[in-house]
Amino acid sequence: MSTTEQEVATEAIIEQKLKEMPKEQYPLAKAYALSEGQEFDNYNADWGNSEYDKIKAYKDLKQNFSEEVIKAVEKMVDDNTYTQSKDENKVYVTNIAAIIDKIEQQRSQNNDVKVGQKFQFKEDNSVLEIVRIDKNAHRDGSDELTMKPVGVNVGNQEFNWSKLALDSAIKEGRVTNVTDVQQLSEKQITQLNYLKNQVKYLGLGEDPKLHKDLENAVLSPENKTSVRVEYNHPDKLMKGNTATFDLNIAKTEQGGVFLNSYRANLTTKNGEERSQAFKVQKENNITAKEAINLLEGRSVKIEHDMVNKETGELSRTESFIKLNMKEPKTEYGNYKYEWYNKGYGVDVDNIMQKSNLVFADDIQRERTKKHLEKGNITQATFMHENRQVQGFAILNPQWKSLNLYDSSMNRLTTQNQLVKPEVREDIQKNNVPQQSISR
Repeated sequence: MSTTEQEVATEAIIEQKLKEMPKEQYPLAKAYALSEGQEFDNYNADWGNSEYDKIKAYKDLKQNFSEEVIKAVEKMVDDNTYTQSKDENKVYVTNIAAIIDKIEQQRSQNNDVKVGQKFQFKEDNSVLEIVRIDKNAHRDGSDELTMKPVGVNVGNQEFNWSKLALDSAIKEGRVTNVTDVQQLSEKQITQLNYLKNQVKYLGLGEDPKLHKDLENAVLSPENKTSVRVEYNHPDKLMKGNTATFDLNIAKTEQGGVFLNSYRANLTTKNGEERSQAFKVQKENNITAKEAINLLEGRSVKIEHDMVNKETGELSRTESFIKLNMKEPKTEYGNYKYEWYNKGYGVDVDNIMQKSNLVFADDIQRERTKKHLEKGNITQATFMHENRQVQGFAILNPQWKSLNLYDSSMNRLTTQNQLVKPEVREDIQKNNVPQQSISR
C-alpha cells in the first residue's frame, strides 16, 4: 500500500471512530488537538516566539465538561494521533480538527449555493467558483450562476449556468462540491494535508491564505505550480531585512502532489537581493528560519550522508554549512557551499566554554547550543572584561569561535585571539557529501 493510500485508509478509520463520538464533544476534541499541536510547536520554537492562545482556549473550554468526559476525549485524541514521530496508523494531532470539520460539514450539507462555492467537473477535473447569483434569472426559471475557473494559469473567463442544471449534474455525479477543504476528494484531502504539514514543519506557519493557495495548487491542472509565501516574522530577521519563499509544487503522472523544493528570497536593509534553492525531502530539511540564517551569512549545522572516496563507504554525519557569497553563483542561480565537517574540529561545547558563556543550568546550556547550531542570533550571558554581560552570540565554525555582541548588537572583542582556520585537505578530499546541497 502506498503512503497516500495508507494515509487515506488511516483517516477513514479515525473518521469512523469520531463519528461514534457524541457531537457535543467535538469542540472539546478539536480544542485539545489544537492545543497539543501548539505545545509541540512551542517546544521547537525560538526563544520569545511561543504562542499560547490555543492552549488557553482549551483550558477555558474544559471548565464546561466533566472530568470523565475530558479524560475520554483526550484518550480518543491521544490514541489516534502523533506529534514528533510519524505513525502510519495515526494522524498528526491537529488533523483531528480537520476530520471533525469534515464530519460536521457532511452532516450540515444541503442544496443551497452561495457566492464563493466551488465545484469540480469530473470530466476534465476543472474547478469553477460561483462569483455571482441572479435570482430566478435563467430561462429555465432557476437562479443563474456566474462562475469562473479556479487554479493557476486557467484564465479569467466567466461562465453562466443554471442552478437547475447544476443540481442535476451533482445528482448524476458529474460535478462535485469542493467549496471547502473537507469537501475535496479523499485523495485531494490527503494531498492537501500532507502539503500543509510539509509547510508547517518548514516553519512557514498555517496562514489561511497559504492554505488556500496550497488548495488551488492541488486543484490546478498544471503539472508544476509555484506558491509565494510572505514571511511576516520580522523578529526572526535581522533588522530591516525582508524575506519571501517560493514553494515549488509538482504533480506526478500517477496523480501525486509533492513539494519538491523551495527558493528562499532575502532582501537586506540595503536593498541587496539574495536567494537560494533548497530541496525538500522526507526528513532533515533546511527550515525557513535556517534558510534565512544562511542568506544572512551565518552557518547552520545539518545531518547528511558522507561517502569516503577511497573506500566507498557511506556513513551518516554532521557538518556546518555556509553560503559562499564571494564567488559567482552556479548555473542554477545558487550560491556554492562551504563545508565544515567533524574532521574540521568544530566543538560547540568547547567553543562556548572558551567564550566564557554563563548558564543558569544544563537545560539552558543545551538550548543555547541548539540555537547556535541552527545559525540563530542567540541570546546569551557571558563574562567580558571581568563583568557579566547580557547580549547575543553567533557561532562561527570557520574560526571555531563565537562572535559576541552587546544588547544593542555592537560587536565585542575578546581577549582570546582568533585562530586562523586550518586547511584540512585530506578531509575535504577524501570525504564528500553523497548528495551535495549545491547545484
